[in-house]
Amino acid sequence: MGRAHLIQSKTGRPTKRTPEVERTIRAALGKGLSYQTAAELAGILPDTLRRWRRDDTDFSADCKRAKAEGKANIVGKLIENANSGNVTAQIFWLKTRTEEFREHRPDDTEDVQRRQVEFVRRGAGASN
Repeated sequence: MGRAHLIQSKTGRPTKRTPEVERTIRAALGKGLSYQTAAELAGILPDTLRRWRRDDTDFSADCKRAKAEGKANIVGKLIENANSGNVTAQIFWLKTRTEEFREHRPDDTEDVQRRQVEFVRRGAGASN
């Protein structure tokens, strides 16, 4: 379906889908927020947002693009912080992006954290 579906509702109560609600959703997704949070900020149920995305391929593509922009922005900030020497950001990046530093068992947490700190102190985390 296209944007013609935007305001018109054939039966039942009037739709909450307006250009303003769509902008709110895209802005929230563009900040890296979840679909559920975007729906809540827009004053709709998450199921409603899922239905709109399912039924309108243009809107779905807009949402996916906004979500990708939000992720890219957050990853960019994380990398910026890691490269500027923020040890917490470096450890987070290592935990989420490298198999060697992922925590697999609760009993080896201290060992993993020790290896992460040693790795960061050697300076290898700040160059990536």
